[in-house]
Amino acid sequence: MLMQRTGRGWQLDWFGVWPWVPARYEGAQSLVVRADVSDAGVTVHMDASDGATLRLEVRVRPPVGVTINGLAFDRWSMSRELSFECRGDPFARTRRWAYEVLTTPLEGVPASSTASCATLNQLDNHVRALARLAAERCEPRVRAVARRFTPRDRLRVYGAIVADVSGRVAELASTSPGALLFALAIERRDRTTGQDAARRFLDEVVAGRKFKRALDEIVAAWAESTTALAWLSPEARQRVVNNQRSLVRRAGPRVRSVLLDSPPPLAFAPEDIPRSIGANAIWYGIVKSFRPLLAGSKVHGDSQHIALSRFVSANALTLQRMAPRDSGPSSAIEAIATWAITNAVTIARRSSVNALLTRCDEWLYETYTRERTAFARSFGEASLAPPPFADVSTETFGIRALMTAGDLCREADEMDNCVATLIDAALCGEMAIYSANVDGRRLTVAVAREDGAWRLGEIEARSNAPATDRERDVVLVWLEAEQRTSAPSG
Repeated sequence: MLMQRTGRGWQLDWFGVWPWVPARYEGAQSLVVRADVSDAGVTVHMDASDGATLRLEVRVRPPVGVTINGLAFDRWSMSRELSFECRGDPFARTRRWAYEVLTTPLEGVPASSTASCATLNQLDNHVRALARLAAERCEPRVRAVARRFTPRDRLRVYGAIVADVSGRVAELASTSPGALLFALAIERRDRTTGQDAARRFLDEVVAGRKFKRALDEIVAAWAESTTALAWLSPEARQRVVNNQRSLVRRAGPRVRSVLLDSPPPLAFAPEDIPRSIGANAIWYGIVKSFRPLLAGSKVHGDSQHIALSRFVSANALTLQRMAPRDSGPSSAIEAIATWAITNAVTIARRSSVNALLTRCDEWLYETYTRERTAFARSFGEASLAPPPFADVSTETFGIRALMTAGDLCREADEMDNCVATLIDAALCGEMAIYSANVDGRRLTVAVAREDGAWRLGEIEARSNAPATDRERDVVLVWLEAEQRTSAPSG
């Protein structure tokens, strides 16, 4: 039997039922890794020189599950291409724990060495090999079905299918994946009532009873246990239940189970739901996340909320395509909803997304402009502190001090800037604001008192455009000349 070098130990290269020969890794501490392999799964033992231990158990036969030192994990991708960037992945946690052991010296003992990159790479390959080995222990047909689902839900889907000898749960995962995900979601959320409802649903599926009746019962159980529905009227509650039932039936395998557990929007058009797996998941992600965006907003009656819901339903994929990468579609939806709710506007279902976003941007900018000058406007035409330097006017250069709070607000409006926010400093004399003109271009100039002298602060053209080097030099020459003129003689 061939063997290959791993770290400072050896391992068998045949992935049979034989246990792996322990491999030792040396760093600031040492770590011994061994694995027990069987058809039921893989168990990984890690023993550190300071006495710390880690035990990762992966069971791919009933009862299916993954635990680290007895703590259960839901997520495992069951893939040869298993990504260690996936947060919550038990193999990633195992590797991080091992890395910390190898790079942390024993307490009270100076570190004579740290783990080399080669050692850490060998450990990385070892753990990845164990992950692939565990995936190979899965039942191939069931794993192929489970891998159609998101990494978060694959292990639970796999477990539900493997535990069913009739094959009907596997059929459910293919024909109505949303129903299976919904059952697993309420089971995860509610370990008592939800677990019982999910178990009854799967038992009825396995027994071959009518799917519609089983689905009606589990949706009714979900409605009873969902506190977010308690405030609804009986009519609205029934509408939500009907919507939820329809959404569960139409959900594809890539829809996250946690989304199916959340309340649906008050309205949507079934014909908007895409059939392709990727687009289906995007639509559900946007539509199911719409309701929380309205939290704290005063919706003017159900009609406005229903109109917003139908708009999001019809334009979910468009909103996704137009969304900035850093914020996602929620920012666009929130802006539209805020604009519509604040202005009591009812949005038509087929409204142009581009046109709406343009109107929202204009409204948000106008609102921001009013708010940033509101405090300064409250002073009316109150006088600012006396300016330190007199006005100047030549053929190529002119500069005029702003004397009142009204002047400051008018400058902010005409120059499209936020100079009005400097009202406090201008009132107490810590800052003076001037309106300048250099070679026919208008500028807003702020000078600030610093250590008994006046220094040039901000100097900007309209809409906060930067001043040119010449414009800045002209203003600096004026400021230096005024300082010399006003300085007391020695």
